[in-house]
Amino acid sequence: MVHCGRRLKRCLQTMIFVTAVATPGLAAAQVVHFLDCVFATPAAGTVTAWFGYFNPSPLPIPATAGTAENLFLPEPMLRTQPSSFLVGEVHYAFGVTFPMTETVSWWLFGIPLDVGLNSPSCFPPPGETCTIRTKSVRLRQRHGDLDATGAATAKCKRDESLLTGSGECSAGAGLTANGPEEDLRSWTAACAAPSADPPAAARATAVCCRD
Repeated sequence: MVHCGRRLKRCLQTMIFVTAVATPGLAAAQVVHFLDCVFATPAAGTVTAWFGYFNPSPLPIPATAGTAENLFLPEPMLRTQPSSFLVGEVHYAFGVTFPMTETVSWWLFGIPLDVGLNSPSCFPPPGETCTIRTKSVRLRQRHGDLDATGAATAKCKRDESLLTGSGECSAGAGLTANGPEEDLRSWTAACAAPSADPPAAARATAVCCRD
C-alpha cells in the first residue's frame, strides 16, 4: 500500500503528469490496485473481497470495466469494478462476492491481483461484537419495464455500526448496485434480470458491530 507525505506526493504527481504528457498511457500504468480485506459468510458459502487503489497522477485515469485493461478472471470479467480511478488513495472502492471454494483475480493494466478465502480477513474491531444481518427481495417486472429488478437493504440496529457488507443475486440475475447507504448503517444490493422467469432475488448482507 502506498503512503506519502504532502510534499513527496505533490512532487510525484508533478513528475507523473509531465512524463505522461510525453509518453501517452504511462500514467495509467501508475495506478496501483490492492486488497483491503475479505469477509467470509459460511452460511452462504461465499467470500466478499474489498478492493482499493492508489492513483498518484493529478487526473482521474479511465479504464473501462470488463475490457482487457480492467477485468476479472474467471468470468464474469465485468463485476463491480470502477471504470475511472480517482486521484489519490481509495479504500473499499468496491466489493466482489464469490464462492468460498474459488479464487478471483483482478487484472488492472496487465497486472493481476489474486484473492481468496485465505487472503487477509476483515476482523471485527477490538472489543466489539458483530452480527450478520440479511435481507432478501424478489425481483419484479414492473409495467413497461423490460427487466425484472429489485433491491434489498440489510439494516443495522440503532446501537450498531456497519463494518462491511455484501450483495448477491440468484437465478443468474446481474448485480447492478452493491454498497453502503449514506447513513453508513445499512447495505443495499440491487439486481436485474431479463425477465421474472425463472424467479430471482436480491440478497444483501450487513455486518453490524457494537461496543
